[in-house]
Amino acid sequence: MPAARSAERTEFLTDVFTTAMEGGVSYWASVLEYRHTESPRAVLVRIEDLVPDEETMSWVPGRGAEELIVDLDVLARGIDRIGKGPIEYLPESHRPLVAAASRENDMMPADARHGDIDAGVADNIVQAALFGKIVYG
Repeated sequence: MPAARSAERTEFLTDVFTTAMEGGVSYWASVLEYRHTESPRAVLVRIEDLVPDEETMSWVPGRGAEELIVDLDVLARGIDRIGKGPIEYLPESHRPLVAAASRENDMMPADARHGDIDAGVADNIVQAALFGKIVYG
């Protein structure tokens, strides 16, 4: 069951979601399905799990490819994990930035001083949620 959250929190998480799906994860994952309205949700497959399909001349998930589901609850989990403790391979500069953005429900927090939640930071939020550490990047 989806977590109850304010409209402001939902908008913030949706902005992080869109940033991650439209650029952040693209170097390690293929976005198979993507919906950013109503209830945002995406299905990802790691690039190393893609195989060429000669019929369609495109890359498709290979046999046994794991589908990774990302929605607002997954992003909230990633933000929570980053805020609570060390995440292996997470740049230390990302922790205070994510904390400030989360506190303010704003991708460009006033007290972040060192930047905003860009595609790289959004990607790290996804990885922290899915893997508990930064695997790619």
